[in-house]
Amino acid sequence: MIGKHSIVGANSLITENKTFPENSLIMGSPAKVIREVTSEDIKMIKYSAQGYILNGKRFAKGLVNFEAASTPLES
Repeated sequence: MIGKHSIVGANSLITENKTFPENSLIMGSPAKVIREVTSEDIKMIKYSAQGYILNGKRFAKGLVNFEAASTPLES
C-alpha cells in the first residue's frame, strides 16, 4: 500500500506486500523511501497539474478534425 500524497519515481519496483507511509518520495528497484514529501512539494505538484489541465482545455479548442475538414479530390 502506498500512503496518501506519496510520489513514486519512474521505473521504481514496488515489491509484493510492501507498504509506504503517507508523504513519501519512493524510488528505486526495489523501491524505498528516499525522503518525506513536504507541503511545498505537494503545493508545486498541484500547481503544475493545474497548468496541464488549463493547457489541455486551451489546446483542445484549436483541434481540427481533418476527416471532417477534408474534401474529396476531384478527378
